[in-house]
Amino acid sequence: CEDCLADCPCLPTQDCVLGQCVTSQQGCGDDKCNGSETKCSCPGDCGACTGCCSGTSCKSGTSNSACGKKGATCQACTGGDLCSSGYCGAECGDGECNGSETQCSCSADCGACTGCCNGSTCKSGTSSSACGKNGSACQTCAGGDLCKGGYCGADCGDAKCNGSETLCSCPVDCGSCSGCCSGSKCETGGSISACGKNGAACQTCLDGDLCSSGYCSAGCDDGLCNGTETKCSCPADCGACSGCCSDSTCMTGASNSACGKNGAACQTCLDGDLCSSGFCGTDCGDGQCNGAETKCSCPIDCGDCSGCCSGSICKAGTSNSACGKNALACQTCSGGELCSGGTCETVCNAENFWEPVVVSDTASAEGYVLGVQLGQGQDSDTGEPAPSLWIRVCKESGSFQFVVAMLMAETVKYYADPGVLVDTDLAEDPDNPGCTEWVKLGYTKNWTEGEKLGGWARVVSPSNCASSWDYECESPPAPGCGFCWRFDLSSMERTCLE
Repeated sequence: CEDCLADCPCLPTQDCVLGQCVTSQQGCGDDKCNGSETKCSCPGDCGACTGCCSGTSCKSGTSNSACGKKGATCQACTGGDLCSSGYCGAECGDGECNGSETQCSCSADCGACTGCCNGSTCKSGTSSSACGKNGSACQTCAGGDLCKGGYCGADCGDAKCNGSETLCSCPVDCGSCSGCCSGSKCETGGSISACGKNGAACQTCLDGDLCSSGYCSAGCDDGLCNGTETKCSCPADCGACSGCCSDSTCMTGASNSACGKNGAACQTCLDGDLCSSGFCGTDCGDGQCNGAETKCSCPIDCGDCSGCCSGSICKAGTSNSACGKNALACQTCSGGELCSGGTCETVCNAENFWEPVVVSDTASAEGYVLGVQLGQGQDSDTGEPAPSLWIRVCKESGSFQFVVAMLMAETVKYYADPGVLVDTDLAEDPDNPGCTEWVKLGYTKNWTEGEKLGGWARVVSPSNCASSWDYECESPPAPGCGFCWRFDLSSMERTCLE
């Protein structure tokens, strides 16, 4: 076989280059998933395994023979145990912590693991060989890295984001992950396979659940607290967590291993720090702002953060990447939004009040051609666009001999009853022969963003013959009583400009 692109696969240690198998030159960490790399052998290049790892193979993690999630080593459930949500248990979710159930294999029955999970075993998460927190898979810190606060880093806490430190492995140096953490990688937190926020461990939503605002739920914001919804996963349905959130579990927020309040992600207080009123500090509440205390971790000692809190760091709250106020968690404004006054607000990019700014139509009566123009107004002093609409009539050639009667009605919103916006007589504009003067439409201030205005117009010349013609110009009057023109006007849409 000569062509590896056709039907001859290369060895796991080889790449297919121009139809020939050559020894792979790439390695884990080059941002390319190639050679023998898999989601289990190199998640940094290939993406995280949402199930469990059997050697270098990523399994679904849902079978009794290969049970697990978040890239942990697959477990074989022992006699009588079942695999549920990636954990082995006698019957995970029955309210009893029994059989082989642990804080890692069945947090629903046994409570959350505040450290890290090595298979089904909950470790403290403080050693370099088993580093982590909030029930995430234990990490082995790379050479020279230290485990501090459940994260691996070159020296996490030295105010330098270096080495293998990331938003997830060392937020104190690199800033907080606004999404969720898959190992040391910060994910957006908006997908079913990686759902979460505020730097918590990413969750894989169960079948039928959705990821909404960083929480998995059967249907968050439907008014029902059901399925996997909790005070942490769906406060809109289940009510707010007054303590702190460890993944989707609401904790009291009063312990050093799970400290926090108002539904924020639980924090593990550093050595020597105490949890007081939901904040970690050397002694939060002693009147001294010292140790690890900040305006976000201990406002009672350090004063209130007027901006937003990124972990324990008080930000100004005015940037798109850290927007907020009143010490609430910083938000990242999405595309099309700007941070204004601590709130992400949609930006209006419209340059005009109406789109299109002008519409027109022509009509003929007895060989005489007239045109109607409907257009956006402008400020008389500055010449800038204005939200009002104006209409006029122009002749194809020559000038007007008589005053004409203009009737214009809209046929979409009917803000005016029965839709008539103009009913008046128009004389020729002395500064623009061949066209009448412009007349302003009524009621146009009622149109709001996204609403359309469209309709028809009727012009009768001379104006004293208007009562002799119907709206369609289809009932001709007695001979000698003028001419009638009927126009169908295209619609205009009100933009976001205010």
